[in-house]
Amino acid sequence: MESEQTMGQLNFAQLLRIPFQALVTELHERLVTHGYADILPTHTIIFALVGTEGMRLSDLAKRTQLTKQLLNYIVTAVEERGYVERLPDPLDGRGKIVRLTERGQQAAQVGREIIESIEREWVASLGLEDMRELRSLLERLVGVLGQHHTRSLLPE
Repeated sequence: MESEQTMGQLNFAQLLRIPFQALVTELHERLVTHGYADILPTHTIIFALVGTEGMRLSDLAKRTQLTKQLLNYIVTAVEERGYVERLPDPLDGRGKIVRLTERGQQAAQVGREIIESIEREWVASLGLEDMRELRSLLERLVGVLGQHHTRSLLPE
């Protein structure tokens, strides 16, 4: 009964954040078992947005809504671990392109597989129809929010 009262007291932001945080926590616990103990939750945004083509550091800062200084700190940490590299921007000699290394691509693939596994476990807990409905509603919400609000959060 108490858990029902607690659930009724959660606001909308908490209802969105708690499952997300649970997913991130589980993702990182499993990454450790796959040999990626050096990837921290703060690094997740880099893997979510940077691909093999790379992205300008300034564009990455805009998309993550982090200061350039903080983003540079995070990218440096991920770079020191061998997951990304910085290359000169061919369009702007002053700029840098951040892209996943081969090791980064492998880690990103393992991360995607772990997330798919977690989703399957949630299907087993909630049931297929409820999970489909949850996914459908979240996809509709993303669509309603439109490109203006969600574009920076989606991978390119």
